Amino acid sequence: MPGWPSDDGDQQIHLDVRVEDFAAAEAALLSLGARFVEAHEGSRVYLDAAGHPFCTVG
Repeated sequence: MPGWPSDDGDQQIHLDVRVEDFAAAEAALLSLGARFVEAHEGSRVYLDAAGHPFCTVG
């Protein structure tokens, strides 16, 4: 799994996806294979199937 952030030279981007409803978005993401990592005020962090991080923001 890639580290985030990484100092080893890997090229990565930070992806934020704006959502209207965190619960509905999370249900859809989990059904597609995303894994929940943690929640912050105004955002939630997930990993895609390959382990790349991304966030939903409200």
